[in-house]
Parts: sequence; structure tokens; C-alpha cells
Amino acid sequence: QKAGYQGPLVLVLEAREFDSSGRIDIRVPGAVWPDDLSIRSDLGRFLDTVAEDARRLQQRDAPMRRYLTPEVKPALLRCADVTIFRGPREDGFPFLEEPIQITVLVYANAKKSLQVRTVRYTHREDAEWYYSQADA
Repeated sequence: QKAGYQGPLVLVLEAREFDSSGRIDIRVPGAVWPDDLSIRSDLGRFLDTVAEDARRLQQRDAPMRRYLTPEVKPALLRCADVTIFRGPREDGFPFLEEPIQITVLVYANAKKSLQVRTVRYTHREDAEWYYSQADA
């Protein structure tokens, strides 16, 4: 936006974890990637609406997990007009002077992927590595 780009902004979000009812809870660390979207945007409102609609339709298994993770014909969840109202972590999540409207496409892998663990340092480059429950 600073460079004057006027086209649509699209962010692809990976859903990594689902709760026992099949919902994506972006308030849980590591449940989605990028992981700071819950702090920077109103995406949680969209995910809550999908879960509420599923409850109203009396679907026992929330559709997010059921539709996003099949090995054959997985779906994408499209959330239009998500508002980004805070800046990046590196800047301390400042409130933006002008919020940005984006479209978020949510996907999930059929098989559970490895998690990326990150250690953030103040005076040197961050360290990242792949983590598996089998390593624990």
C-alpha cells in the first residue's frame, strides 16, 4: 500500500490446529500461520461466524476441519474484507493510521504438518526449526 499498489490484497493462511469441535481458534499460539493475525486483524470474527453458522445448521463436526482437510478435493475458506488494523510485530504492533482491507484464503493440509518453532532474540537473528511431536 505504501508503494501505491491499488489491486486487491490477498493473504494465504494455513490452519494448523483445530479444537475438539473442529474449529480453528486463532487465539491459540501456533494454530495458524502467520500466527500474529489474531492480534493484527478481525479475522477471528469471520471464523466465529462460520462456526456459529455450523452450529445453527446443527452440523456435529464443525465444517472447517471437515472441509479443509480431506485428501480428495479439499476446500478453501475465503474471508473477504478482513480488516488489518495493526502493524507488524517488528514495529510493536502499532495501530495503523488507515486500516487495510484484505481477503484471507484459509487452507489446511490433509496430514498434520510439522510445526515451525521460533525463538526471537533482541540482538541477533531469530532461530527457527521444524518440530514434531515425535521429537518430544
